[in-house]
Amino acid sequence: MNLIKEWTFCICSTVIVSVIFSLLAPKGGSGRFYKSVISLFIFISFLFPFTQIGDKKLDFNLDNINIETENNTNSIAEGVVKNEIITLLENNSVYSAGVNCSSSVNADNEIVLNSVTVSVTDEYDCDTVRQLIYDELSLNVRVIHIGE
Repeated sequence: MNLIKEWTFCICSTVIVSVIFSLLAPKGGSGRFYKSVISLFIFISFLFPFTQIGDKKLDFNLDNINIETENNTNSIAEGVVKNEIITLLENNSVYSAGVNCSSSVNADNEIVLNSVTVSVTDEYDCDTVRQLIYDELSLNVRVIHIGE
């Protein structure tokens, strides 16, 4: 019940202050700017009491979001590397290859490829495939036969 009283008082006082400032706002382009700021002020005042639900302030902790973003960024980077390698191999008639990547984010927020392993069938020479990837993409990868 206390929350409703605080919210009602906050809204009423905000509306009164906003009406006063709205009457004092100049006409024309800058008046529209002031009225936009006043509207934003009213909107925030509607939400402010809800930040103290149960006498606890809401904590907008972004750590979990940063971890999820980092994981998504790693997945995207690994996907790009996989697609580039598979496209290169298929363009050079090397089919049914599998690519596994491992990446991380260093202290400078740069994505670092830790390892790239390419699996090819027994009909392809590992050294030839490794050299092709190095020559075309400048990636030093580990090439193995499927099943190793």
